[in-house]
Amino acid sequence: GTINVSDIVFNNDLGANEDTDNDYNLIGNPYPAAIDIESFLKTNTEIKEVIDGTVYLWTHDTPLSGGVYVADDYVIYNFSGSIPDNVKKNIGSGQGFFVRALKADNVTFDPSMILAGANDQFFKEVKKKNSSEKNRLWMNLKGSDNSFKQILIGFDENATDQMDPGYDALYLKGNQPISFYSVLGERKLSIQGLGPFHEDKMVKIGFDSEVEGLEMTIEIDHKKGLLKDQDILLFDHDNDIIHDLNIAPYTFYFNGKGAFRDRFSLLFYKAVLGLDEEISVKDVKIYMKDQILVVDAQNIIQQVKVYDALGRLIQKRHPQSTYSELNLDQVRPGSFFVVELIDEMGAILNRKMIKY
Repeated sequence: GTINVSDIVFNNDLGANEDTDNDYNLIGNPYPAAIDIESFLKTNTEIKEVIDGTVYLWTHDTPLSGGVYVADDYVIYNFSGSIPDNVKKNIGSGQGFFVRALKADNVTFDPSMILAGANDQFFKEVKKKNSSEKNRLWMNLKGSDNSFKQILIGFDENATDQMDPGYDALYLKGNQPISFYSVLGERKLSIQGLGPFHEDKMVKIGFDSEVEGLEMTIEIDHKKGLLKDQDILLFDHDNDIIHDLNIAPYTFYFNGKGAFRDRFSLLFYKAVLGLDEEISVKDVKIYMKDQILVVDAQNIIQQVKVYDALGRLIQKRHPQSTYSELNLDQVRPGSFFVVELIDEMGAILNRKMIKY
């Protein structure tokens, strides 16, 4: 027989956009068959504007430790993608899930959302059919206590760099001792959907810890689309270090606990901060060659000064030549340094660089 449209009334405090923590509602798929998450979101986010466009499904996604689950976690799905990746777009019959209300209203389930024959395949990976890859990056934060969190950064022509229902997912903590998220204004996000990809984009990354004395590692889980061949640079603002995540994960020791929203930034192009491997400005080339800083100029260079990220002078030379080499083995890999040149005409050139 025909299945009628089902409506569920949200209960909230009419403050859905003020205190986001109390806007989550636990609902479930009422049909004896799986439903399409994206169809559900289009109806209730794009048409009715009742929910913010993300589905959270509870799961033990953290790996087993000693034969038991160490904490609970959530599968997160919206139009930007899913955490973890390759989650099928179906919600099984009777499956409960969280959504965040934007207002006190009805959420609608319609028979058109039903996926025939998909009720026994939820959470299984499927091969992608012929479709263009989205530009997406999955990143992990791992703690030395076996804690684990993953975030997704995506770029989509249907999204903007602001908060977009269906493309940005607020961070839902679960029961993990660490939190990992991107930052948009005052909001913490598990999935951040930005507008079309440009190399000059910057994403703020933060973390929280309830445990002291952890060694933490930030790494690329995997990436798709244009990001496969893109620079992925992590800027640690506390240590003045820019680390290339394409080369290796970034590990840091954290002795305290609390929320640290402004610790990191994610960059996608070395040249944004003047980090080109070879820079040509006013007929001067400055570049790194192994541990050696090379200065190759058209005019005679009278003086070369090198400063560390804190502005301390670490080397000074008077080459009186158009070509000179300086050993920078005292500069840590991944660190900023600044080169100041003065040529025979008195012209001054300052260039910020990074050592790999």
